[in-house]
This record gives sequence, C-alpha cells and structure tokens, in this order.
Amino acid sequence: MYLHGRFVAWKRLTAKQARRAGHSVGYRFGPTYSYVEVSALPQPIVTRYHLGTDFRYVNRDGFVYVVNPNTYRVVRVIPVP
Repeated sequence: MYLHGRFVAWKRLTAKQARRAGHSVGYRFGPTYSYVEVSALPQPIVTRYHLGTDFRYVNRDGFVYVVNPNTYRVVRVIPVP
C-alpha cells in the first residue's frame, strides 16, 4: 500500500480470508482451466497490484488468483473488496 507516494504496507490475507479463499499459494489449476484476461479484472485491483499479461488469472469467490503460466500453480491470492 502506498501513502503519499511511499510504500507503507502490503495488504495480506487474514487467516479467515485464507480459509474462505479455498485455494492457496501452490494450488495447481491446470492448463485447461477457464482463465480470465487481465482486462476482465477490476481495474483498481490491476493497478494496485501491478497485474499484467505475464500471468494467468482466476477471478472467483471474491479473490483473484494469480497463476504461473508455466506451472499453472497459484503464486498469489488477492482479495477483491
């Protein structure tokens, strides 16, 4: 998170959010899963977390799962407000 142009904190999942997410870092979605384009994600999330075309994305259950396109494993879980 940035405040007045300076980085002050990361927004991390609480334990309750992590349990609710259903999939954690390391989970493998697989090559045939229905991924969404970065343009289909909420723009504030794309901007805040600097998401780009280098990864694949799953947007479900109130979370955006960032997936490595080579291993198909979740590398990041982002809560969607």
